Amino acid sequence: MSEYVLHSTGGLSGRRLHWFLAAEAVCLVGAGVAVWLFDARLSLVFLIAPFQLAVLALCFKSDTRLLAYFVAVLPLTALELIPYSFMSFVMYGVVLGLIVFLRATTFIDAHRESSANRATAWHRTALVLLGVCVGLALLNAYAHGRQSHFVVSYSVLAVQVLLLVWLAVDVPRSIGELRQIVYVVLTSYAVMCLAFPLVATQVGLGSVGKGFIVGHSSVNLNAVGAHAAAFTLVALGAALDARRNVTRALLFVAALLLVVVLVYTKSRGAWLGFGLAFVYVIARTRSFWLILPTAAVLVLLLSLDVLHGALASRVEATSTGDPSLLGRLLLWRYAWVVFKDNWLLGVGLENFRFVKQFYGWPEPTWYAVRFNSHNLFLELLADLGIVGSVCFWWLFGGAFARVDRIVRRPTCVGRNWLAVGLGAALISFAGHGLFDCIIWQHGAFMALGLLIGMCLCLERLESSQPAIPSQRFRPEGADNAETLS
Repeated sequence: MSEYVLHSTGGLSGRRLHWFLAAEAVCLVGAGVAVWLFDARLSLVFLIAPFQLAVLALCFKSDTRLLAYFVAVLPLTALELIPYSFMSFVMYGVVLGLIVFLRATTFIDAHRESSANRATAWHRTALVLLGVCVGLALLNAYAHGRQSHFVVSYSVLAVQVLLLVWLAVDVPRSIGELRQIVYVVLTSYAVMCLAFPLVATQVGLGSVGKGFIVGHSSVNLNAVGAHAAAFTLVALGAALDARRNVTRALLFVAALLLVVVLVYTKSRGAWLGFGLAFVYVIARTRSFWLILPTAAVLVLLLSLDVLHGALASRVEATSTGDPSLLGRLLLWRYAWVVFKDNWLLGVGLENFRFVKQFYGWPEPTWYAVRFNSHNLFLELLADLGIVGSVCFWWLFGGAFARVDRIVRRPTCVGRNWLAVGLGAALISFAGHGLFDCIIWQHGAFMALGLLIGMCLCLERLESSQPAIPSQRFRPEGADNAETLS
């Protein structure tokens, strides 16, 4: 028996447990420190942590299943159905940490593929550099005495998002597993859409602006719109990519539900992002079979009085005298001023909302602290400086460029539609970012990380597959032999 094998169970191969034993030793030390500090509850947490880790690992048995569980729960954050404390410590920390544990050991997955198909050095370099920039911006905020109570939490969240990107790139071992991850997250978003009219207890202006109340929290409709716009496009791409008619029909239903929610949110930023992304879809695919049913669905939705009224009211309110537009222009000006004064390292992630008070913002801190710059590009410049902003867009743009490369290839393994949907979702986020910095919502930030990771994963898996002619989607009975442009 090997030095590091704890047991061997007949026909099953042994499992190395040196990493697990090291984690257990750390927990025992933590329990001892907690006892010394007379904190019995904290000591109990340390004592049961190794057993919780083992039980979860045995229940899920693989990092792929754990990632599927994570993405299944993630859409619930769009409606704030999960408290922030649970999301940060249990969902993000424990689940992502457990996936890392499974990948760092052979405790569960004894049969693993070689590391040749894992994330490339480019992905790792971009993620590490962006993480370093987030940390430096946080230190810069403390060095100047302008830290807020949420700059630390958002910096930790950014590290968790980067971890999710890495795992989403590295965990799926085949196109089939990646499709399963996509189907799971879209199913959960469809359930979210069905729950949308049931969870709102009060509609109006809450603590997060235009939105509604759900039990313990306020929901911002712009954030919901960002989720709906991006994953409508993913659902559309996945539906056209599906091989089975039943799967295709269910994914089209999910896309339709997300479109209804998108219209209902009255989020002009989300509408803009969706429109730009859909133009990209049409330009890349040049598919008449996509334009025709989409136009029919839009006509049907606009014929409904509720949705038509929501759309018309927002379009009519859009003008140069729109208070929300004037407020954004003022925020953009202050974001630029803050950036020029902190151009190298920034003021800390999502810390512009607090720091702008030091530059003469004409409202009291307790009220104005709710508002970030309402522009993703300016927010990143102010928060992370020029270096951090370049690193973010290097990662974001690199993910889009690689998935767009799949779309432009004359031959592939039939994954063009999925690539189109994922690339369009990134465009939707970027387009929405022109008028909102939606990453203030934990769930939207995580969803963006998941999309970036899936784009990079698709490119990694596609590059390792043999190339065969791809096929456009056609309805049953139509000629489907035409190669995707």
